[in-house]
Amino acid sequence: MKRGPDSPRARLSAATGHARAVPVTCVYAAALLVTTIVLQASSARAAARLLQEQSTNLYHLGHDPVRVLVASAFWLSSPLQLLGCALFLLVAVAPVERRIGGRRTVAVLSLGHVGATLLTAAGLWVALRADAVEHSVVNARDVGPSYAVFAVASSVAYLLAPRLRVIYAAMLVGYGLLMLAVLHTFTDAGHLIAIAIGLACYPLVRQMSPRLDPIGSRLATLRWPALRNWASPTR
Repeated sequence: MKRGPDSPRARLSAATGHARAVPVTCVYAAALLVTTIVLQASSARAAARLLQEQSTNLYHLGHDPVRVLVASAFWLSSPLQLLGCALFLLVAVAPVERRIGGRRTVAVLSLGHVGATLLTAAGLWVALRADAVEHSVVNARDVGPSYAVFAVASSVAYLLAPRLRVIYAAMLVGYGLLMLAVLHTFTDAGHLIAIAIGLACYPLVRQMSPRLDPIGSRLATLRWPALRNWASPTR
């Protein structure tokens, strides 16, 4: 039986080790998978009702805020959204958890989700009072972990090598502004707010594990001959 580093047992052991290093990410991914399966196993009408009941719209925030603020972070509208969220969990949340630990990762996720939700809702309430939006927004459907994940994704900037930090943060903010300008939805406004919250979480993420190099440190130290020649003036 093959027992080398490429054996099935070795691969399973390596995968288990990685999962143990990021328990929050794994549990969150598992919870999202379970709720997505529940929705897919339900009728279209029942699924729509389930999502509506978990929505952090103005009505629910006014009547049952704690329940919907917690529950809404664990539901997705479609399997396609689950795939996109899984990608974010893999490339953003898991690396952050490895460096700052589970408790701080939960703190950033929670601040992003709750903070962006409440600030977006406050903006909608003001717009509603000013008759700037339709009254139907009171019962709009707003579920999903995107605010939480965007907050963690922006906090990744503080775990990057210095040369990449500003570039990454600028690209993420630019993406948020572009989506808001193009789509004009309150969800995109929430994403931009979540990005700002993640960038404000510097005190939570600055003390990363000393055993791990900054993300992208190797990329930041690359020396490309063409760029070096271009940057050096000829005489």
